[in-house]
Amino acid sequence: MLWKKEACMASKSVFGRVAAFATLSAALVACAPAVTESATARALAANSPLVITRISASSPNSAGGIDVDVDAVNVSDRTIKYIRYTVELYNAVGDVVADEITGSSTRRLLDTGPYRPGDSAAWGSWPTVFYNYAGRCVIVLSMSVTFADDSTVTIQGADLEASMNSPGMNRCDVSL
Repeated sequence: MLWKKEACMASKSVFGRVAAFATLSAALVACAPAVTESATARALAANSPLVITRISASSPNSAGGIDVDVDAVNVSDRTIKYIRYTVELYNAVGDVVADEITGSSTRRLLDTGPYRPGDSAAWGSWPTVFYNYAGRCVIVLSMSVTFADDSTVTIQGADLEASMNSPGMNRCDVSL
């Protein structure tokens, strides 16, 4: 199985050109999701240093384990040390479902930087965050960002929605 970075590089045909890049991280920029100008403006207006570009949950594995990915870009002018996401699990019909082991429908995920201004935190991947065969989707309930100077900002509610690259991407509802 390819790691997410390797799969991205292979899909973009970057493998053959990695030597041409100064560093591996420079090569990975080719796979970083694009952040729209309007998304950057919305996030900064909401006092959010990040634009979330992707939220996903894997299909349950043979034990019911679900991996979670959250990708973001630092649109602030400050270096970020840590990003803490609180995520919630949903089933295929948009109902909240709990982890079968802990009984909790939420988890806190820690992403360690540093993420300098403009850097992509596009490899935030956490294996087996939940165990539930019915789990199909996750949303971000809040994110807490710790900067290099140890100050912290927490983003939730309408400000969190303003931090999404595409409006409505932080949803798990379905049309029945």
